Amino acid sequence: MAQRRTLACRRQVLDTRSTFVVTPSGTYQATTFVKQTALDYYNGDGTLNEATTAAPAVADILVARRLNDTWIALTVEHLGGPQQ
Repeated sequence: MAQRRTLACRRQVLDTRSTFVVTPSGTYQATTFVKQTALDYYNGDGTLNEATTAAPAVADILVARRLNDTWIALTVEHLGGPQQ
């Protein structure tokens, strides 16, 4: 039986001033600036499996589609800076 792991993390959104721009395919693009806090990975029995440090803030581009009054993220990619 595979061991289940749980991820506990938090992301702090630093800036979302970008407007959503419609692309020719009908999707929308926006940029965000997100800082990720330290991550803790836990095993199914509650013991800590791995702990990571906080990551530097990174600009991302978000491609999304609006469907039935819900935003669905299709892709999120880093815009330069350190790769994670």
